[in-house]
Amino acid sequence: MLKIRLLLVAAVICAVLAGTVSVSKAHDGGPYLRVANLSLAAGSIDLYINDIVIPALKYPDVTAYQPMEGHQFKVLAVKTGEPAGNSMTKEPLILEFAEGDEGFYTIAAVGSPADDSFILLKLPEDGKLATETAESHELATEKAHVTQGTIEITDAFARPTAMEESTGMSGMDMGKVSGVYLTIKNNGDKAERLIKVECDVAGMAELHETTVTNDVAQMKPIEGGVEIPAGGTVEFAPGGKHIMLMGLKGEIVLGHTVHVTLTFESGTVIALDVPALMG
Repeated sequence: MLKIRLLLVAAVICAVLAGTVSVSKAHDGGPYLRVANLSLAAGSIDLYINDIVIPALKYPDVTAYQPMEGHQFKVLAVKTGEPAGNSMTKEPLILEFAEGDEGFYTIAAVGSPADDSFILLKLPEDGKLATETAESHELATEKAHVTQGTIEITDAFARPTAMEESTGMSGMDMGKVSGVYLTIKNNGDKAERLIKVECDVAGMAELHETTVTNDVAQMKPIEGGVEIPAGGTVEFAPGGKHIMLMGLKGEIVLGHTVHVTLTFESGTVIALDVPALMG
């Protein structure tokens, strides 16, 4: 099912970014911007670009290109009907363009509010993704799988924070977060307990779980680790258990990999390269 969702998202992006360019009015200078809601989990959103409001944008809606005046824009998203102060992201997306830049750009909403992975991304000029085709031999397109001893890890992937490589982020940004998702199967006759997680691009990695109480989603650390029963399987999935990556040292780029280490109470340590995919 996750693979089907990934293919659908890729198909939507390709369909959106491939055909004839639709422009709403004559261009007076500055960049052209359009927005796309590629987050099925987010539902209907209102998107603000400076003082411009784009209401009720549903998955997989895409607007026409709008010629913009100016070269700096603040972009934020809220649930449809909510005030602008209730931003769905911790920080707005800030776009800065050089004088004379009249390129075509797409702002995409991706991820899920349930696990705090919802983000706004600026796609490369003319909307081409770093993963232009599924045949790329340089970028990962499949989830990671690894078996060590009696423990089997499958369907591992990380949420991307960027669609393309950028030099605009350096050092550690404690506001940047992402998540890693996977399935752990214990083929042994004794229970295993995952007690520690690490990631090379994160200042801190923790086991977290999202729960819903009275229609309100809350995310909190898992104390004491996660037990995988003998012969059992535990899934880390959006909206449930997940590995929370905090204090990112750089962007997690779509199609690239991050190095994740899982430590179990038994002493087993499993290291794997996890691709950044839409999930």
